[in-house]
Amino acid sequence: MDGPLSWRPAFLGCAPKAPRIRKRSAFWLFCVLFRLMAAGALIGAVGWAAVLEARSAFLQSAVLSRWAGTMRFAPAPGPNADAQFPEQGPYDQRLGYAQLPSYIDALNERGYGIEH
Repeated sequence: MDGPLSWRPAFLGCAPKAPRIRKRSAFWLFCVLFRLMAAGALIGAVGWAAVLEARSAFLQSAVLSRWAGTMRFAPAPGPNADAQFPEQGPYDQRLGYAQLPSYIDALNERGYGIEH
């Protein structure tokens, strides 16, 4: 292809050569694209799972119900010395939770107590 449209000067006496695509660069391009697609698929799957969990709470209910099944407790004798009662708050006062310590003291004065 000698002539005015060739990209190498004709006076050198060489025929123009088409640019070669190296196999190595094609392989690296494939690796980069594959990694990008794999990362995109992973991000998409995690996002889909997050949306599904936010709508149904399936994973939360499965994990917490199994965890709750392993919990055990045993009542100890006597009153709890570490019991804490609310002091203020509209619902605590309206429903009587804030007055629990005075109720317990009044019951103890009248002979009611915790035995077991």
